[in-house]
Amino acid sequence: MNFDEETEQRMLSQAKLWLDNGRMFGDTGKCFQRLNIALPRRKLEWAMEQMEKAFKDV
Repeated sequence: MNFDEETEQRMLSQAKLWLDNGRMFGDTGKCFQRLNIALPRRKLEWAMEQMEKAFKDV
């Protein structure tokens, strides 16, 4: 599994977040995740906490 796939897997399985994978923007988007923050502040804070937990060991 490459870095891009591992990142996407952690987002889905551990953080419980579904982001847009950067690959959809071509080679320059590899290893990036796109986050739409058009949501209430509390939900954004929750999402950031989930990401922190999912990637704490990295």
